[in-house]
Amino acid sequence: MKFIFNILVVILFIGIGCTPKQTSIKGLAGLLATKDCKGSCAKIMACEGKEKTIEMQLVGDNILISGNTLFVRDPDNYEYTLRIDFGENIPQDSYADAKNLKYKRMIVTGTIEGYDMYVHEKCVRSYIVKVVKQENFKLMEN
Repeated sequence: MKFIFNILVVILFIGIGCTPKQTSIKGLAGLLATKDCKGSCAKIMACEGKEKTIEMQLVGDNILISGNTLFVRDPDNYEYTLRIDFGENIPQDSYADAKNLKYKRMIVTGTIEGYDMYVHEKCVRSYIVKVVKQENFKLMEN
């Protein structure tokens, strides 16, 4: 009986150790630095097609709203912009107030899609986050 108990304890610890932890990536610079998204132009990266959670600071002037899309500039490097596309099933009022100065950060979870973009005549790989569930986008006041 003690042998079976010990095996169950070992299985439990192995299961806990192997459980992936959902952590958010800090900003666009954080996304670009991850090993599966860091790469050159004209190359599909391993992160593309996968779901990621990204947390970005909002400073009022680093966000632009156009239709069902948000463009959020990295507050530490305005040359980089993250594009967030919302599915048609997501009401616009869930993100329309994103420029409100009361919001200090946002957390978004969606499927990553890459594209090539030129910044100062240099090609960089940039990303779109495609959000399909309303609960995957949160504006935070602190």
